[in-house]
Amino acid sequence: MHTRALSLAAILATPTHAQVPEGWYAISGFETSGGASPGGVWVASPRTNAPATRVTGVPGILINGLGANWIEITDDGSGLLCADAPTTVGDPINLWHLTLSGLNVVSAQPVQVATSLPSSPLAGLGAVSATENLAGNVFAFALSATADPVPALAGERIGLFDLTSGSLTPIAFVGPPLFGTWNAITVSNDFSAIYAAQVNGSSTTQIWRIPIDGSPASSVASPGSIVSSLAFESDGTLTYASFDELGRIDLSTGTVTPILSGFSNGHVIESATSSIASVSGSASGYEVRLLTPQGTVSNIATAPAGGWGILSGIDFREPIETYGSTSFGSNVYSWNITPNPGGLPTVGNPNFGITVESTPGTPTASAIWLSLASTNLPALGVTILVDPGANFLTSIPVPPSTSSTLPLALTPNIAGTTFYAQSIHLDGGGLATSNGLRFTVVDP
Repeated sequence: MHTRALSLAAILATPTHAQVPEGWYAISGFETSGGASPGGVWVASPRTNAPATRVTGVPGILINGLGANWIEITDDGSGLLCADAPTTVGDPINLWHLTLSGLNVVSAQPVQVATSLPSSPLAGLGAVSATENLAGNVFAFALSATADPVPALAGERIGLFDLTSGSLTPIAFVGPPLFGTWNAITVSNDFSAIYAAQVNGSSTTQIWRIPIDGSPASSVASPGSIVSSLAFESDGTLTYASFDELGRIDLSTGTVTPILSGFSNGHVIESATSSIASVSGSASGYEVRLLTPQGTVSNIATAPAGGWGILSGIDFREPIETYGSTSFGSNVYSWNITPNPGGLPTVGNPNFGITVESTPGTPTASAIWLSLASTNLPALGVTILVDPGANFLTSIPVPPSTSSTLPLALTPNIAGTTFYAQSIHLDGGGLATSNGLRFTVVDP
């Protein structure tokens, strides 16, 4: 691996903060019994263990009664998707798209996905049991056994909601008769299948792989306790949160391995660090915990003034991600960010850097471009993904290698600034480029 350092301290840019800033968490919760602590939606700054901030303007149905069930951040951070929880038989069951200005809801659009049926000891009143953002603001969701799906779902309790078009698409479960209720859902890293946890009674969970193309479903594992959420790590390992623990599942063998004891009602993977954040409960109340790959556990957010109820879901807005496509020659060039060797682009992180890798060989010459804007410009046989005009910052040569890292000094004056990077290579007598890399500097 070759490295070359670059200081960003002299780059003065005006930060532009999204409504849910990169590197922050969104958290949802139910009202506690008797209304002692309200439900609702909150955001939390990364790793400060400071009180979370309540999102204002949230519809009353997502605060009182039961509150907000699950939460997802839209792709650009401008909104949230969550679900309500009915209190009466016959109530509509809705997904809610909350559009934000700052941390205030300026538009709240419900989309009915079911009607609540009579409750049962297994499933209570009908509800949206889980949601997951596939990509491009298309969300997978699952309904409990006591939810009557709307006609657009054709009787299925797993579906897709396209936020852009507003359409609902059923996902067929082709398998044996269901014996319980869906209680968690996620999507494989290649977007080919949905993984859903089916809960029966108080102690049994069956996890199913459900191909999106309608092929037969298959059972993959049976954790011992009630699974409340599922999420994939970057290497394809399936993780779960349950009423007893956080754990991992080896999909090739079905082996279940607990990794952290204690009740968890939802969790999310930080791709850049491989850490797991979870909303967890104990006798002293609910908290947000972070488990690092090294096994360190810490609290990263506390209850706001006035408290919060039973936390039901958590999502994370990644501050570093790729975009666009690679223009390859004899080698393929890609950014290594899952996990990113330098961690998160946090002010004061002395190890932060960006790493491009070449497969299978080594280019003749390489450089990494940095800009304050992106583009999509075909030129010289490749596609330029960083703005080469007024927003262009610098081109940094890096030695020919199959792995090149550009360390970046992150200072407080650039917190909130988004940078765009792309590598360019002399490869086999022509040019080749990586895909684009977008990262936003976040406060610690």
